[in-house]
Amino acid sequence: MRAHADAYLTRLRGRVAPSTFATQRVSVLRFASWWDATRKVPKNLREADVERYIWGPHECIRGCRGREHRGAGLRETMSDGALNRTLGQVGKFLEWCFRNGYVSGEVIHPATARVRQRQTRRLQLDPDQLIELYEGAKDSYERVICALAAYTGGRAGELNTIRVGDVDLARGEIAWARHKTRRDDDYLPIMSELAEELERWFDVYERECGPISDDWYLVPRRRSVGNPGVMRYYPDEQRVRGCYLVVKKHLARTLGVTEDVLQGEGVHTVRRSVSRCLYEQLCVDRHPDPISVVQALLGHSSRVMTERYIGVEAGRRERDRVLRGRSVLRGGRERGEPAGVRRLRPSG
Repeated sequence: MRAHADAYLTRLRGRVAPSTFATQRVSVLRFASWWDATRKVPKNLREADVERYIWGPHECIRGCRGREHRGAGLRETMSDGALNRTLGQVGKFLEWCFRNGYVSGEVIHPATARVRQRQTRRLQLDPDQLIELYEGAKDSYERVICALAAYTGGRAGELNTIRVGDVDLARGEIAWARHKTRRDDDYLPIMSELAEELERWFDVYERECGPISDDWYLVPRRRSVGNPGVMRYYPDEQRVRGCYLVVKKHLARTLGVTEDVLQGEGVHTVRRSVSRCLYEQLCVDRHPDPISVVQALLGHSSRVMTERYIGVEAGRRERDRVLRGRSVLRGGRERGEPAGVRRLRPSG
């Protein structure tokens, strides 16, 4: 199975964003490794085997499905959202195997069907909290990372790959590569507060590393050396673990909680918050089409995606405006009419 997985991933590489490929690679190789440790012939893979991998082994009556039980499979280690992503990734791999005749067709459905998950309200920062996110960071290196997240709405991978030459303070723009959509021709405007933070960081950067080169990473790799608190910068090397750890650390500080409380929150929390704040400010300014501005900032391919991302779907907004605080079933009473006056007339 590992050989099939490698062939599938080789075909997939370059067709999706690097971050998407990395997550799919983990899911596919983990499944392939499990199968090879369990069986040796991929053709013998059956639906029950996939059920066992996902939902864990169990003993029950004949015909019982594993998803009705909680066992030692993936289900015990993942949230609903993470499990659904894994199910989708493994499902696509198995469909590819089926089309090429590597496995039986019965394995695909319903073994990899998604689980139903309850949508929860995502954490939302207000403007003051977004400012505190970066202003409260005492370390200049971490401060500029948080400022970039707060004023660009960028994804973690995007923040991680900006080079000094991409920043043009004179023109007030940053050349922006959107790895998820494989677009590298966008430019983001530099807001006034971000310009101040970048100038502050360039002063520190030059003091630490000497004359700055355009080829250097804006947020380079760094490591502690010798005495505690003494850091060494590697301008030609990208941050090893991305910027999300820094943002999550200061998100926890801003909210006054520990990092383990913020499961599933991080750079996307800041991205979602700044886009929502921008939308609300544009509404106050009576902009004719605020969603289009936010969509361009986020780099979304569709307007509907942006509305869902920031939680302002047009239909829901109109529903809330019309119904919130209104009496519908007792509509006559709100105008002072006595109860029982508004009655349905029998038809005919």
